Amino acid sequence: MKSKKMITGKIVSAALIFALSVSLTACGSNTENNTDKSNTESSEDAGASSTDTEDVDINISDKEKEFSTDDMKITLNEDFSTDKLDNFDMYVSSNYCIGLFLKETKDEVTAADGSLSSLDDYVNNIMTKSQIKADVSEYNENTRFFSWDKEINDTTYKYAAYASERGDSYYLVQFVTTVPTFDKLKDTFNKFYDSFEAN
Repeated sequence: MKSKKMITGKIVSAALIFALSVSLTACGSNTENNTDKSNTESSEDAGASSTDTEDVDINISDKEKEFSTDDMKITLNEDFSTDKLDNFDMYVSSNYCIGLFLKETKDEVTAADGSLSSLDDYVNNIMTKSQIKADVSEYNENTRFFSWDKEINDTTYKYAAYASERGDSYYLVQFVTTVPTFDKLKDTFNKFYDSFEAN
């Protein structure tokens, strides 16, 4: 198995990827209220066209679709498509959020950052190295949940992260959307994560 770099900084920079993604025109907002500025803005500012309006209209498909790698699988829906993203095992996107999936063996983590004795140490290491301030809660016995905001080009994005310990590896599942859409999607994110399995 090819060794991946520790995700330090990736969970922050992913917001920029999200903002600039050509597949996300409104990031969960009503597309009628958005203007395509791709011809007038540089790629550095392209994410500013996303809106932070509280009036969001999200149509979520009820047709399930499974996404998988050799190491993991999750059931989302037909709104999503998959693509490649460096340093992540799987990357999916829809018109209202993206999903980022990472597996790191404990040996990989130890080689990059020294020995971590628990899942809580792993989460704290992510937060410290990525300069995240968030409350961490116990989602279940083997999973910790934490969320935080990140502003990119005048749009604030919300991350929902699920870190788990399974066998000899840690798994990190993240969903990213705009703040206004998060409240509408948080139960959906939980449902998605509940289907996650390590192979």
